[in-house]
Amino acid sequence: MELLTEMIPGIARFGSLMNMGNSAASASWKEIEKAARSNGIRAQLYDVRNSDDLRAAFVKASKQRADAINVDLNTVIQSNLKLIVELAAKYTIPTIYSSGDFVDADGLVSYSPSYPDLYRRAAGLVDKVFKGAKPADLSAEQPAKFELVLNARAAKAPGLTILQVILFRVDRMIG
Repeated sequence: MELLTEMIPGIARFGSLMNMGNSAASASWKEIEKAARSNGIRAQLYDVRNSDDLRAAFVKASKQRADAINVDLNTVIQSNLKLIVELAAKYTIPTIYSSGDFVDADGLVSYSPSYPDLYRRAAGLVDKVFKGAKPADLSAEQPAKFELVLNARAAKAPGLTILQVILFRVDRMIG
């Protein structure tokens, strides 16, 4: 939310694409609503369970004049990566993604855990198990490293001006 308010000063309406059929989505949506409220932003949920829902969500977001859209990460979203990026461009709605893969496919920006870092840390846990540690004795870990990926070319399409303060925080720039 902080990133979006810095990228889009005066943001008032914010949409979130989520598959509410996913049991984890409800808790995530509550956190998004809470963050939006605390920033004076109206959050709108777009429940997407298939590609037709995605098209309808972008039409609805456009009609509701959403200033930006957040894209959650789940199998429906991941399997429709190119379609989502195309719809965001078609409706010129700045969109933030939960994976750099979307930015690699010409999406605007992502803020997500560093997946290479997660894999490295997972390998360390597997190594401990191979060396005799019991999996039940290993502590659960949260992501420790996050990446901000920005597509400068895509930022020009909706007419955004990326502030220098954001550019300094970018871990990977495309375009």
